[in-house]
Order: sequence, then structure tokens, then C-alpha cells
Amino acid sequence: MESIEWHIKTHDDRDKGTLFYTVFFSVFALLLLFSLWQKNFLFGVFVILAGGIVLFLSSQASPSFTFKIDTKGIHILESDTLYPFSQLNHFDVHEFDDEHAELLFVLQGKLHPTLRIRIYEHQREAITSLLETHIPKKEIELSLLDSLSRIIGI
Repeated sequence: MESIEWHIKTHDDRDKGTLFYTVFFSVFALLLLFSLWQKNFLFGVFVILAGGIVLFLSSQASPSFTFKIDTKGIHILESDTLYPFSQLNHFDVHEFDDEHAELLFVLQGKLHPTLRIRIYEHQREAITSLLETHIPKKEIELSLLDSLSRIIGI
């Protein structure tokens, strides 16, 4: 029984520089002024709550997960989650950066959600060949949201 296991962060931790905070507080202030100008205080409360959540989440370190692929499927060990191969339509591998690639799995279901898992570039061939024995590999185009999340770094 062949299996591959790796431990990786969900995304890279990037230092938020002065540009991030300058843009954030400028947009925050403009939205708050807009809510006051429109006399829409509920929108103002929403802007304050959303701003607090963004600041809180941007200060958090990215979580790390341990993944395992074996003959049963894809395991996320921290949450004891198993995605059996019978629930996966197909997969694709995209380059992420010099050290990482990204596995994309299309799950079965009405909405066909996509599961994204980062892998190390040096494990790419082994993981791809193991997956190809269980599910087909088909090209999956990155969505606009995927592209934006890569630019932002989340």
C-alpha cells in the first residue's frame, strides 16, 4: 500500500507593510464617510465590523495541516477528514511558486466545488502519479477568485 504524507501551511505568511495598512485605513475611512454622507448607519456598523475582522484575520498566522494520500483517498489528519476517491471527479496540478504547487480537485455534487491543497514542488511527480492511478487528470482553469487570492496572498 503506497501513501504520501506531507505537512504544509495553507498559505504563506506575508508581512503586512505600511502600504497594506495605508490602503486598508484609506478604504475604511472612505467607506465610513460614505455611510455617514448617505445617513446609512447600519452600513457604517457593517464597515466597522468588517474592518475589525480583516485586521484580526490579517494578524493571524496561517494554519498548518498534514495531508495524506493513500488507496482510500485524501486525508486531512488534523480534522480527521477523508475525501474518498469516489467523491472526486478529477484533479489537476498548477504551479504556485518556486517551492510549491497546488492540487485542485473537483468534487462530485451539484455545484462541483473545488478542493485546493498545496504541495511541495519536489513531491509533485510522486503525488501526481499516485493520484492518476485512482482518478483522471483533467485541466482545471483557475477562477477569477483563485487568481485574486494568489495576488493578495491568501
